[in-house]
Amino acid sequence: MLLEPIRVEFQLSDTELGLLSGLAFTTLYAALAVPLAVLADRISRRGVISLSLATFSGMTALCGMAPGFIYLLLFRMGVAAGEAGMLPASQALIADHFPKNQLTSAMSKLYISGSVGGIIAFMLGGFLSGAIGWRLTYIVIGIPGILVAIASYLFLPKAKAYMLASATGETPTRPRFRATLDFLWSQRAYRRLLLANGVWSFAGAGVALWAAPFISRTYQLSPAQIGLVLAVVISLAGAIGLFVVGHLAEKMSHKDPRWMLWTVAIALLLATPLGWVTFLNESGAIAMATGCAVAFLAVSSQGAIASVVQFLVPPSMRSVAAAVKHLLVTALGAGLGPLIVGVISDHLAARFGNEAIRYSLAAASTFWALSGLLFIYASRTFVEDVRRAEAPDLELK
Repeated sequence: MLLEPIRVEFQLSDTELGLLSGLAFTTLYAALAVPLAVLADRISRRGVISLSLATFSGMTALCGMAPGFIYLLLFRMGVAAGEAGMLPASQALIADHFPKNQLTSAMSKLYISGSVGGIIAFMLGGFLSGAIGWRLTYIVIGIPGILVAIASYLFLPKAKAYMLASATGETPTRPRFRATLDFLWSQRAYRRLLLANGVWSFAGAGVALWAAPFISRTYQLSPAQIGLVLAVVISLAGAIGLFVVGHLAEKMSHKDPRWMLWTVAIALLLATPLGWVTFLNESGAIAMATGCAVAFLAVSSQGAIASVVQFLVPPSMRSVAAAVKHLLVTALGAGLGPLIVGVISDHLAARFGNEAIRYSLAAASTFWALSGLLFIYASRTFVEDVRRAEAPDLELK
């Protein structure tokens, strides 16, 4: 939402914008995601969530005070450090408190809350960016999050992960970190799911982070108008998709658990051609309609996938399993997706000018279909691997 005014003030290229929104985020996320997940599994999910949210919010506010590109890059890395601990611990906390037949719906609602936040961020960000500039926008959005972090520490469940009772009523053992990684790698469905979700995120992050510059360059809308469009196209349509597809996947999984992955795959196979239409046609009205459909289908996968990850591991590995997934998602998505889209756009700019971003985003959309095929591949051993994770004689040392 704020990339275009940042580009103008600092006179950045599209490649530098991709670096700011991509690789800078990935670096610290990659370094901290798994260690924070280990703390969440071994000590306190609540504590990791609260500390991460406070860091995320504080660094967001500091982005608005950056005197130059390098400082903004460093503060952006700080934002990543905060985000690294939030989602894995949150998903593990939800898995601790919901039975498996309700977990997909619960995870979808977690992602829906993010979409609702996205609606607020797009609309408020667009309005504030036009009214007070991108710097004060970062500050206004970041500071309230610190108060939310304090509230989360006070009101989230206090139970520690390793105190949770297993199905037999015994306290589960805490496996060594190496044993956790060995078990995750031994789960074929988990390995394949990581690859599929990484490819999904490459397309998703590339499209999401370049959507505002695309709209600005192609349709010359104001920041407030862009915020409204993105709130509807990405956040609202995505939230509806999470709810509908999440409930559908959960219902179909009662017949065959593999439908959690098959439903996601079908949605992503449909998202790619609709993405091509969105970015390559000349009509703003058609782009708006097909863009909503793309968001509905592409965003919808994450609730089901988050629950699938939890099915594939015992309770003592929940945060780490989610963190490893998000680490790959961030590396391929936030790390490479926006950067590659920017590089392609710069490469094509000499021939197509501002229209180059169209073709770059259309190319990124192709990877949704590839991820759909990979999710189908992951489903082949899903049932077998779930049974292995639930086995009462599973030994983890």
